[in-house]
Amino acid sequence: MIRRPQTEPPAPSGRFGVRTKIYVENDMIGSGKIDLLRLIAEHGSITAAAREMGIGYRRAWFLIDTLQRCFDAPLLRTHRGGPNNGSRLTQLGKELIHQYDAHTAKIEAASAGFLTWLEDQRAVSNGRGKTLEPAHQSGAEPLDKDPGHSV
Repeated sequence: MIRRPQTEPPAPSGRFGVRTKIYVENDMIGSGKIDLLRLIAEHGSITAAAREMGIGYRRAWFLIDTLQRCFDAPLLRTHRGGPNNGSRLTQLGKELIHQYDAHTAKIEAASAGFLTWLEDQRAVSNGRGKTLEPAHQSGAEPLDKDPGHSV
């Protein structure tokens, strides 16, 4: 089971949230690749990490390779045979997880009010929630200040 740290509990409906992808030239860093690294650290094995994620070994290697292209130094070291058999994250790989988690926590915290507002508006449109709150009362800027123009 993949365990991601959360700063806020998920929305009751489970349908509102934020997913972050960081673009580095032609590649990206996102939660799936970070989860893969996290599982490699936990299991010491790319095969076991891939199995837990429900992906094939080749797919896992592809994800690791695209993630590795974002860095000059290695994110993990693999050893075949002997007492050190398996894969271990380097300090950079561990730090990447830490930095990504910290970044994600900040994004989630900054988005909490907006996500709550979105959920409230959806509940209203389905006839089961709070009344619409004008944008200026929620702290958000209205999308359209010109009443003759709709967005």
